[in-house]
Amino acid sequence: MAKMIQRTILITAFDSFGGESINPSWMAVSALPDEICGWTVRKVQLSTAFGKAEEALAAAMKEFSPDAVICTGQAGGSNGIRLERVAINLIDARIPDNDGAQPVDEPVVKDGPAAYFTELPVKMMLERLGDSHIQAEISNSAGTFVCNTVMYYLLHLIRRKYKKVRGGFIHVPYIPEQTADKPEGTPSMSLDKITDALIICAATLIESIEESERKKSGKVKAPAANVSKPRQERSESGDSGSEENNKKAAKGPGVIEKGAAAVHKNAPVVKREIRKLAKNPVVRDVAFEALESANKVIPSRKVRRVISVALRAARIHNAGKGPDNGQQ
Repeated sequence: MAKMIQRTILITAFDSFGGESINPSWMAVSALPDEICGWTVRKVQLSTAFGKAEEALAAAMKEFSPDAVICTGQAGGSNGIRLERVAINLIDARIPDNDGAQPVDEPVVKDGPAAYFTELPVKMMLERLGDSHIQAEISNSAGTFVCNTVMYYLLHLIRRKYKKVRGGFIHVPYIPEQTADKPEGTPSMSLDKITDALIICAATLIESIEESERKKSGKVKAPAANVSKPRQERSESGDSGSEENNKKAAKGPGVIEKGAAAVHKNAPVVKREIRKLAKNPVVRDVAFEALESANKVIPSRKVRRVISVALRAARIHNAGKGPDNGQQ
């Protein structure tokens, strides 16, 4: 039996900047599980400083050899998650970075193209976030500060050196704790919701990559049990069921595949519900046992992945180990 290669997704965030004592991007990334959809999650904090951020990103990509990269940062004042579509080859710092540098009208990469477009499936991510009632939008400007620099540099690295890697950038809003000294009505989002949003986006990217690889290799998802044989072979072998029913079954996924897709799509909701169970000592052990049993017998790999991530998140939450202005 061939050994399964472990896939890796690198997710970065920044340290605090601009007078803030915290950065919600790093807080959310720190709270992510160590595995999403069967892929290993590598978390790296970048300094909000020109030069240092790019160097740390390049070092992380060399060290972890990721299959996918999502860089994140804070966009104070945003109403929700911002899925960045474009990075431009321009640094025009409105405030000094954490090293006191404030470059103006400088390129991110000398002689580089004017702009790069993201390689994240932003439309699909937007849809999935909407399904989970998380406010989000597609943004056509990542600014001209360190976030844009990191996004541009990431895509430059991908185009020049890591051509099989897919990546992009996501901005997150303030969390409520940051708005106490801000004007009334300053928008924010809970840390749990930001973390869930990043899980959804990572899972969507992973799903998109795996689907693309299946299409390139000519492989398709395993069919449901009742359509595991070609229609002619089923008829000749005397399988039960009318030919009309068999035709209908062959046209699309079965119950297991549809259920897997639903659970996979709503993974953050599943995680939240299991976290609730983890708080209740009466049902906690029974719930864990039932989920562990389901994890062993359910034939859908996607469902098993979601259950594994949710269980891990619940146990971390139950043990008390996890963490339940400006744009960079």
